Amino acid sequence: MLLAQIEGFLAIARHGNLSRAAADVFLTQPALTARLHTLEQDLGTPLFTRSARGMRLTDAGRAYLPYAERVAPSSPRPARRCTTCPRA
Repeated sequence: MLLAQIEGFLAIARHGNLSRAAADVFLTQPALTARLHTLEQDLGTPLFTRSARGMRLTDAGRAYLPYAERVAPSSPRPARRCTTCPRA
């Protein structure tokens, strides 16, 4: 289980939509889907139910959420754009 997988899980839980969550964590939708799939395999249970209207936490996802929230804040979130980086 990687921090990146947990951050992806939290983004999906927050947005309820894979596309918006992927944009939030600066990934493509397939990359975020792969991270979520790996996390669900590691935990041995689905964390979301998927439908045409979005994604909702399963009972297991709701149980996992507080643990994920404890881990993720320890990692600083990258800025969207570097304002002090030298331009090439």
